[in-house]
Amino acid sequence: MFHVADTDEQAFADMSTLPPRISLVDQNKAIAEGVRQSGYYGADAVAQRQRTSRRELADRIALGQVIVGGPETVLAQVRHIRDELGAGVLDLVVGAQLGERTLHSIELFGAKVLPRLRGL
Repeated sequence: MFHVADTDEQAFADMSTLPPRISLVDQNKAIAEGVRQSGYYGADAVAQRQRTSRRELADRIALGQVIVGGPETVLAQVRHIRDELGAGVLDLVVGAQLGERTLHSIELFGAKVLPRLRGL
């Protein structure tokens, strides 16, 4: 998921208006048990629970789960994901349903971030 605003402060403020993220895995005990037994997130059950637990926005950004900020910050986050994970393909989802701010986010990404990503 990504959200780009004119400034980092605005992007974080926009994201703070969203309801808390609830993992679908955590909502259904049968699914959670199936995931645990399959080892999908690894053999360590504690690490599995931590991976799907609720996290603060800053933690989710640090883990590369979301990309949020102004254009420069978003570019730096994408660069970090590429460097840390070796990702060559970036599959982004507009996750924030913020009306006009979401449309502005897409426009900013296309105008100020995407052209510079090609040079990475």
